[in-house]
Amino acid sequence: MKEANTRYPINNIAKKRWSPRAFSPEPIPVEKLQSLFEAARWDVGQSVANLAVEAMNQGLYIHQMGGFSAVKAIEYFDIPDGYQPLTVIAAGYIGNADVLPENLKKRELAKRTRKEFNQFVFSSRFGQAADLFNI
Repeated sequence: MKEANTRYPINNIAKKRWSPRAFSPEPIPVEKLQSLFEAARWDVGQSVANLAVEAMNQGLYIHQMGGFSAVKAIEYFDIPDGYQPLTVIAAGYIGNADVLPENLKKRELAKRTRKEFNQFVFSSRFGQAADLFNI
């Protein structure tokens, strides 16, 4: 597990939540899947966030992917007109990173990093860093 090294305190579930690329082939019990989807159905904008938190609560992990072919997803899952797939989410237990291709294995084992606050928290104008965090 890769715990986030946060500058400021956050809740433990958020700190421990991450998106592994290697998943175990162990099946997820139906009851856990039901709980994941129950969490995901409350408030569309928070769906994936709630799903991720509930996954951690159930001892599972998710990996959200935006880089997928919507056309292939529509074909593969027989998605009807009027629906547009926006994301793909893998869910499961942590797997062995050694099964990944070398480029993904390297990313999987790398230290977790995030942008610094001054790169995305602005005050009165875009690009003007907020002094909220003593940046």
